[in-house]
Amino acid sequence: MEKRRRLQEKEKKHRLVEKLNPGLGNKYAKKRAMEELEKQSRRGGKTKIIKDEGKSQPLKSSKAFFTQLQEEVSEEVKKARGSKNKKKKKDTSASKLKL
Repeated sequence: MEKRRRLQEKEKKHRLVEKLNPGLGNKYAKKRAMEELEKQSRRGGKTKIIKDEGKSQPLKSSKAFFTQLQEEVSEEVKKARGSKNKKKKKDTSASKLKL
């Protein structure tokens, strides 16, 4: 009963804050939205939260954005090519052993 009462009071407070300052401009609304997303991701829903790695900085121009995007894509391609090369090397060595 005590826990239920506290939860009801908390909900009442959240609704009051939402009425006074609606939308995600409200820091409480942002926090609550993130909490809801985290709950959904924990339940095994289709929602997935991607944490920022900290290496990205706010981009101030489109040129900076596309440069960073190109770098990320080229890194992914290099990784993919590296794994394909390893597979090819294994296949060729196995074929030599059979002969």
